[in-house]
Amino acid sequence: MVRQQFEKHIDHLNRLWTCRTPQDFAAVQSDMVRETVETALESSRRIADLSLKMVDDTGKRIKQTMDQIPR
Repeated sequence: MVRQQFEKHIDHLNRLWTCRTPQDFAAVQSDMVRETVETALESSRRIADLSLKMVDDTGKRIKQTMDQIPR
């Protein structure tokens, strides 16, 4: 994931270097911001999914442990 982000940043920098007008520069910069926000949202979704799975797994383990304790 880090390598992919690094490659995207290098690509963006190369695109910025080839801009000939302020409009080109603004368009490339806008694309960079959009892709950065999309990546951040996707990463947040993954983290939320993993956190939910961990909480669910932990809850199941606690329940199993509690079920094993004699009453």
